[in-house]
Amino acid sequence: MKKLLIYSWLPCLVAMFMCETLTACDDDDDVNYSNAIIGTWQSANEYEDDYSWYNTMEVNEDGTFTEIYYYYYKGNYSYQTISTGTYTLAGDKATLKYDDEGEYTLTIAINGNTMKVSYGYYSEYYTKVK
Repeated sequence: MKKLLIYSWLPCLVAMFMCETLTACDDDDDVNYSNAIIGTWQSANEYEDDYSWYNTMEVNEDGTFTEIYYYYYKGNYSYQTISTGTYTLAGDKATLKYDDEGEYTLTIAINGNTMKVSYGYYSEYYTKVK
């Protein structure tokens, strides 16, 4: 009778072990973009009526960044704005702390030379240019 009781629980124990093994965290889920994000990234052009703009972001190894927006009116260069700050990375989250604008946490995904940056429901794509 004891053998029967043990053998009846054995499939349950094996199933529990398999569930734990198959759903445990593994290193593939941990994203590390600390090296991939270093460099200069450029967004695609955006348009609204007669205006267009794009931006570049230079991300440095020392945890600093410089972001430059280039604005055009009817195809002619109009002006630019420059922002600087620091950043930290935690998995796929990048927290940008601007020197003059506050702090934002973004979700990033890097695939080769393309980076998708998401903030809430808004996403923007960048291409690595350096």
